[in-house]
Amino acid sequence: VAIAIALPQQPARDIRRELTGAGSISGVVTTADGDHRPLPWAAVTVKGDSLIAPRIVVTGDDGRFNVDRLAAGQYSLSIAKPAYVTMNYGATRPERQGTSIVLADMQAVTGADVRLPKGAVIAGTVVDSNGEPRSAYVTVLRWQFYDGERKFLGVRSQWADTRGQFRLFGLIPGEYVVAVDA
Repeated sequence: VAIAIALPQQPARDIRRELTGAGSISGVVTTADGDHRPLPWAAVTVKGDSLIAPRIVVTGDDGRFNVDRLAAGQYSLSIAKPAYVTMNYGATRPERQGTSIVLADMQAVTGADVRLPKGAVIAGTVVDSNGEPRSAYVTVLRWQFYDGERKFLGVRSQWADTRGQFRLFGLIPGEYVVAVDA
């Protein structure tokens, strides 16, 4: 005698579905210099409480971007492009928290414009005690406040190539220390 019992399948747990809606956020990314030229191919990262993961869109040749299919909620924008300093929407200076955009159901927010300042560059060649170039790990550090204390914190790092050359870009204005780990 065989007895078969069919039990209902348990629903999947802890699966969060991304909310979608008819809202949108659009704007233009331009240079922060006097010309305010449009910046093509800048990455606009959108984070929000209705998104499971950040959404990234790229500006067109005219610097314009549009993020659509957004549900009502609160969103933040961060814009990055090589050779420029990353900025948050609504921030007055780099590395500052920006302004959130509160989006109502089916609302289209326009004019979320951001200006990116050109970044600084630190470049050089790593040599050994005999003056020969060598590959090494290079870190650029800057004084910053962290947990209420002024500390040297790493800003960017990269390996110097086999000729010992390195180039770190997109740095905000300030004083830096270059550390080499050979």
